[in-house]
Amino acid sequence: MPNEQIGTCGHAQWPDQDAIQFELEFGIACLRRHCGPEPPGSVLDVVWHEHDLGAYATISLVWEGPGVLFDEDWAYLDRCRKTLAQHDECVDWETLHTIRETRAKESKPAAHAGQRTVSSRRCLRPSPVRLVKPGGERRPPAGATAPPIGARRP
Repeated sequence: MPNEQIGTCGHAQWPDQDAIQFELEFGIACLRRHCGPEPPGSVLDVVWHEHDLGAYATISLVWEGPGVLFDEDWAYLDRCRKTLAQHDECVDWETLHTIRETRAKESKPAAHAGQRTVSSRRCLRPSPVRLVKPGGERRPPAGATAPPIGARRP
């Protein structure tokens, strides 16, 4: 399938293909967020290229059919290239990998039978909302009276 390279992002190095793939997929997600969806009939994808010294990957716009791009496609590619360059400078890649590794460890099955682990992705319960600073007390607004115990709120 024909494709046009946009670029790369991240700091992962060969032979760590998982880290490279992760960084480029993160870049694709950010491009879709900032540049909008791909032009009809095309998709942003990680494309691997063989080289004498090993393989390397790029973010590319891939499409089916004839190898013809229209003005709107070239405009999208230009926006993506500029955005990807800015994105690469702004992201703290080390912290991003630390978060990814922590989540991967949390989601691995327990080593002992019967032991369970909880992945932060599967926990849908919202965290408690703190209405008062720690050590402070909760006071009703001036002039408000507390409802009797057991009374229903309107």
